[in-house]
Amino acid sequence: MATYYISLTGDDSTLDGTNPLTPYETLNAAEAASSNGDTIEFADGTYPLSSWQCNGVTGYANIDKALILKATNAGKVNVSASNATYFLRLNGAWAGDTLGVDGINFTDANGSPTYAIAIKNQSATVGTLNITNCDFQVNGLYGVFYTGDTVSGMDLSISNCTHTGGSTSRAFVYLNTYPSGTFSISDCTLTQKGVTVPQGVIKVQGTAAGVTCSVKRVIVNIDTNGATGRGIYITNIDNAIVDGCTVTSSSSASDAGFSINITSESATLSSDFSQVINNTVLNKCYAGFGIVIGTDGSTAGDNNANDGLVFNNSVTGTDDFKEGLGHGIMFGFCQNGNSFFNVADNLGLGILCKDATGGGHFNNKISKTGRTNGDGSGIQSKGSTNVKYYANEISMSKASYGAAFVANQDLVTGVNNTGIEVESNLILCYEDVPVTTKLTSTTDANQDVTFKKNSYVNISEMSSAPFAYQGSSYTLSQWKSGVEDDLYESNLSLPIFVESGAPRAVTYIPSQPNVVTSSLFVLQPSQELQLFAAPALEENEYVTIEVNDAIQGWRSMGVVVNQSDSNGFIVNNKRVAQQYRITKSATRSPTRIESN
Repeated sequence: MATYYISLTGDDSTLDGTNPLTPYETLNAAEAASSNGDTIEFADGTYPLSSWQCNGVTGYANIDKALILKATNAGKVNVSASNATYFLRLNGAWAGDTLGVDGINFTDANGSPTYAIAIKNQSATVGTLNITNCDFQVNGLYGVFYTGDTVSGMDLSISNCTHTGGSTSRAFVYLNTYPSGTFSISDCTLTQKGVTVPQGVIKVQGTAAGVTCSVKRVIVNIDTNGATGRGIYITNIDNAIVDGCTVTSSSSASDAGFSINITSESATLSSDFSQVINNTVLNKCYAGFGIVIGTDGSTAGDNNANDGLVFNNSVTGTDDFKEGLGHGIMFGFCQNGNSFFNVADNLGLGILCKDATGGGHFNNKISKTGRTNGDGSGIQSKGSTNVKYYANEISMSKASYGAAFVANQDLVTGVNNTGIEVESNLILCYEDVPVTTKLTSTTDANQDVTFKKNSYVNISEMSSAPFAYQGSSYTLSQWKSGVEDDLYESNLSLPIFVESGAPRAVTYIPSQPNVVTSSLFVLQPSQELQLFAAPALEENEYVTIEVNDAIQGWRSMGVVVNQSDSNGFIVNNKRVAQQYRITKSATRSPTRIESN
């Protein structure tokens, strides 16, 4: 395997391209001299179109050999194209071959080709293509595109790349008819601005069983203008993984947006056993979804996205998204979907299971849900069967509307809830909860829901009849005697409550003279917390703070609000998030503790 060299100072007629000191001037000369398995290396520079076009075509590079196109120094090589269709076309029989594009910047200064890199494998056997360290400043429709008339797929890997697309850009990765092979993308930053025909910044659709898809540590930013946008969109692929990504969806035209969507759009192919883990989602659209497993409708692919896992994600919406009843996490028409340890904040719906069967949703933290007209909820079960909601924490505050938990019929399919269990959840009620907001709401007698051993903290902050069961309002005593006799109810203390987007954590302990210890809360690195006592503390009265040390366990950090004082201040100076809790001593007067 040989390496051929190209330089702006090269010469095709007098030099042989075999050495950096004797480079060719054009890719056309290097490609003609090369064979399968060779590398073509570009010296630093911005290459004119005449140096880029090759292999009998005008305006783009046409490659039909298994070559690696590489920059000597990644990011220091710039190329452009003038063809309306292609920038770089890889068109050959790639059975077992390895191709590569490394360190090249694609800039469509001379036009907007439809495809930055178009891939076609005419072999019945997959090949391998690695795209790494490239920058795509293109306004064509697609960045990396796999043509639909291909015979076989590729093992395609994209890493350490950046992409910036304008209004005409539809997708960076568009593998809409991927017949075989593996796809992975990692450590990339992808941005699309003002997109008018969005098809998914990353869109991967399998057309046969056995395709795999992995999306890891990718930053996705999509802004739409007039159509529903999708950030990461995977369909008809089992065992798909979306891990450690940051997805921000927005719209300049009141559009809906899907941030992460794994579904099946086929009656014969599935998207089972997907994993959406460790991601951060911010949806600034006017409706839509943060994370979706399955579908929100009735299609041929219903119940073909089963056994999905949504774990340790953060999903946040803006007020516009919340008022548009934007959903945080949804499992739709799927079986055995599970969600654990997610944070859902400022959403129309926190977690929705729609026509779902089986599965469980445990240890999720949900806050500030519902829109101001009273629609929405922290958790909603719609027309589902044998789904369990266990040990979730739902915070009800002045920004909470609808209900903490809702069970209702799916009016489209006519399916009611059956065998739903709501057990050992913690529902925290803060000051100024809207009077129409409920803790629970089951709409009618056809909703089969069991409530067991749930904890309701500061229920006195709610209305006198904070429960709704089978369409009727219940007081606490009615609820205990008729629905849930093993509940726990307390009016003593509350854990830290984090406002969306606030730089500080927020806590509140109701006014009382007793010794009170809060539930644990978390401060991120450099996050600050200022505590206030009202009224000011008297002699021998104080508020102490403890930290959960990784080595020593819980240990005291001393007094944070001292006697004869009204406030104190703490900051997490560690490089990792830490758990804390505060304790108010006995006080002569009823005293409340809160933070800014």
